[in-house]
Amino acid sequence: MYQKNHTYLDSLDVDTGQEIRRFEGHTDWVRSVAFSPDGQTILSGSADNTLIWWEAASGRRLRQFEGHTAQIYSAAFSADGKYALSGSADSSVILWDIGSGRKCAVSSGTQATCVAWPSAG
Repeated sequence: MYQKNHTYLDSLDVDTGQEIRRFEGHTDWVRSVAFSPDGQTILSGSADNTLIWWEAASGRRLRQFEGHTAQIYSAAFSADGKYALSGSADSSVILWDIGSGRKCAVSSGTQATCVAWPSAG
């Protein structure tokens, strides 16, 4: 993944450097990109305060998550790909159900510049 003008992502061919696919949808800088464990989907977090879930093969937007009030610094998938975490400058971390788009939990109190899940196994 390559971020050229800060509001979209490009998927590039590793050998040629040519664009394969463009992921457009954010309105401000993309700050974070994460691939699902199976490599089929992608999360991108942005300074537009949104998290977008993409289909990797087509570039199609599957869902947009809204709930932060400041830019998203970091995003991560759970090991089973069913949940996501997003960390924001609004001093919160949100746990999302990917399939439904529902907020499962919110933790607040400190700016979250990096979120991660423990590895499976």
